[in-house]
Amino acid sequence: MQTVMIDEITTKVEKTGTNLINLNKSLKNTLDGVMKGDKFIMNFVLLLILLALIAFIVSQVVGV
Repeated sequence: MQTVMIDEITTKVEKTGTNLINLNKSLKNTLDGVMKGDKFIMNFVLLLILLALIAFIVSQVVGV
């Protein structure tokens, strides 16, 4: 009887381990998607700063 109980527990632990691995993969994919969004925002902000700098330089040259 104890052997049967140990086998059942072992099966449940293996299934839980597999579920945990799948959950970790899913979480990694989700976090990778979030990081891509952060990179987009950072690139957008840097582009705005660059455009503002170009506009400032052009206004200084045209003003001279």
